[in-house]
Amino acid sequence: MRDNDQLASENGENARSRFVEHFSNADNVRSFYSEYQTAVKLIAHKLREKCEYILEILEHSLLHRSEISKIFSVDLDKDRIITVLTGSGDTHQHGRSVAQIIMQSGKKLIYKPHQMKTDIAFNELLCWMKDSGAPVCEQKFSTVLCCSDYGFTAFTENSECTDEDQVKRFYERSGQLLCVLHSLNGTDMHYENIIADAFNKMHKDLYYYHKSSDN
Repeated sequence: MRDNDQLASENGENARSRFVEHFSNADNVRSFYSEYQTAVKLIAHKLREKCEYILEILEHSLLHRSEISKIFSVDLDKDRIITVLTGSGDTHQHGRSVAQIIMQSGKKLIYKPHQMKTDIAFNELLCWMKDSGAPVCEQKFSTVLCCSDYGFTAFTENSECTDEDQVKRFYERSGQLLCVLHSLNGTDMHYENIIADAFNKMHKDLYYYHKSSDN
């Protein structure tokens, strides 16, 4: 469509609508797949990866339903999973990423496709620093269920600060966490790996934050 200048004179929203309309026609879809067969293979590969990953999440959720019930107060035998949303944060290991598990009641859990010992150790480090008298603020942590090479955490919603004092506390906590992560040789601390819960700053993927050093 771009090659034929069908989208050149339209703004973004109109071009999007035109694109969707074009590929809502089965003949246009078949024509595209016939011309771009490599795209078909890539799409099929990505769909297969995603389906396999969602099945993995469901299997692990059912495997640990008794622990999930005790730790997160979510009874998967009665409160069925209705949606799994993938694509939160970075992708690793064949398209795997942090995922939301949504139940019929509206309750949510977070699934992480990697071991979560790092999360627990980091939380324990911050608690130890606080108890040792270090000038760090009280930090908020997510509840964690750590399994072999994956785990679950409580869902935390992004929420805005309600006043200037909370904004000040948010940046104070941000600076302290940045200092700790820098001292641990941390990396990958971009906005997609951060949850802002009012004046609390929480991290999604601590597993990927540490990098080796030659020093």
